[in-house]
Amino acid sequence: MTENGGTKFHVFTNLAVSMDGKISTKDRAHIDPSPHDRYLMDRIRQRAHAVIIGAETLRTFRRPAVVQRRRFQIFRKTKRLNPHPINVVLARTVDFDPAWPFFNDEHIERVLIVPESTSEASLKPFHSLAHIFRYAKGPDFPEQIIGYLQKLGCRNLLIEGGGGIIFPWVERDLIDEWNITLVPTIIGGEKAPTMVEGEGFDVAHIKRFKLKKCSRRGSELFLKYVRP
Repeated sequence: MTENGGTKFHVFTNLAVSMDGKISTKDRAHIDPSPHDRYLMDRIRQRAHAVIIGAETLRTFRRPAVVQRRRFQIFRKTKRLNPHPINVVLARTVDFDPAWPFFNDEHIERVLIVPESTSEASLKPFHSLAHIFRYAKGPDFPEQIIGYLQKLGCRNLLIEGGGGIIFPWVERDLIDEWNITLVPTIIGGEKAPTMVEGEGFDVAHIKRFKLKKCSRRGSELFLKYVRP
């Protein structure tokens, strides 16, 4: 649990990985989840105040991350939350089309997080469609994002990848909980992305977690790790 400005903030993940630690192929084709994995993904999203995705994910799917099941939406309402989490997009460049379904779903609150150097011209079409947050480049930009989301009333954040997005949060010791589906496949390839990309850590700075829960459905394993 991260303390940010005296307020507790929970950061958690949800990822499906192959036996060799890949989250997609070298061509960025995603692992096809099982029905049970999709159910658990929906259940995890149920408790998220906000969910962060990368610009490449948005370019690929062009749709928001939503809670699919009606009963989970109803549960959120009992917690005084909107039916779906705030969709947060982290982007270095804004080359999106405002006509995409992501920007036209009236049930979704959206945030575009961009470097402070981003031109106003590229952002202008999105001011009526999303909150805009410009972060100052530096190692503390995840904390800047947390601070902004807290102003929107968020107390937690779900990170659904990819590995490039996740690394800075791991580096800053900001991830409290990992939800991982181990899929019985081998993808291979040094260019296929892994769960955590970035520069990596030397032995002295490896991040360690403890297993809190493990379950099996068919040939898939569902793992939950938390801070020790």
